Amino acid sequence: MELLQLVRWPNLLIVALTQMLIFFRVLNPSFSQLNIKNALSQDYFFLLVAITLLLTAGGYIINDVYDKNIDKIDKPPHKVIIGSTIDLETAYWLYFVVHLIGFILALYLAFQVEKPGYVGLFPLASTGLYLYSRWLKRRPLIGNLLIALYCAGVAGIVWFAERVAFSQLASAPVLYQKVKGILIMYLLFAFLTTLFREIVKDMEDIKGDQLANFRTAPIAWGTKTTRNITFFVGILIIALLFVAGWYFWQQIHIPLSGTILIFLTLPAFILLWKLWKAKEKKDFHDLSQWSKFLMLGGILILLLIEI
Repeated sequence: MELLQLVRWPNLLIVALTQMLIFFRVLNPSFSQLNIKNALSQDYFFLLVAITLLLTAGGYIINDVYDKNIDKIDKPPHKVIIGSTIDLETAYWLYFVVHLIGFILALYLAFQVEKPGYVGLFPLASTGLYLYSRWLKRRPLIGNLLIALYCAGVAGIVWFAERVAFSQLASAPVLYQKVKGILIMYLLFAFLTTLFREIVKDMEDIKGDQLANFRTAPIAWGTKTTRNITFFVGILIIALLFVAGWYFWQQIHIPLSGTILIFLTLPAFILLWKLWKAKEKKDFHDLSQWSKFLMLGGILILLLIEI
């Protein structure tokens, strides 16, 4: 149970669900309409999901390794795993094993789909997550932007893997623009909502970060400036939701999804209001938890989309 808590199993489920919805609800139905063959068979796709999950799990492990002292300040005791129920040496071994298995699977997949160049993607992403945990998260905004890019990349890697098949959709311009619009809107949504939550978490964890000599945005620039930056990101999210709602409704005729997108602006406005009122650690913690519901709303859109 401690191991599942260490690798944030609910987040891993969200990662897997996101990739499956992109593959089975967006890309596959569009390819089927034109009898386009997928670059990834179903088995290879699930292998890609497994690789992504291993990469993500490894990122969580190494992050907790380097945050073991900070977490004792910022987290309640039952949420501190490293150094309590799992010792530091075991955590390092778990990180090594998880990444070794992930790299072997990535190597196998790359050669099976005859794209050996893909092998470099795994160590590239793994190195990025390591650098985040070791150094980048200590800097204002750099680490936040990297994690936001990674979360967008969870969906983007499926699109990238199927880019050749996707390019063949150009023979049906309406369908091509429809699928392209859905993917771009979702990637932007994933990026912005993750960036919003990551900055909020920095404001929540400011006490522990200060003791660790971090220079996160609220420490380097002050809470007021950081709050204004986060507020601006929230405005961008609301603007994106309105644009996406209009696009889905008017251009690609998905009224149900368009309606849901419009209604997602309500919790987005609530988040901005809570951000404006937030002062204490508890306020920022609640704001971080509420932002998860908005992020899950994007997955709901993918679930209800009909191509």
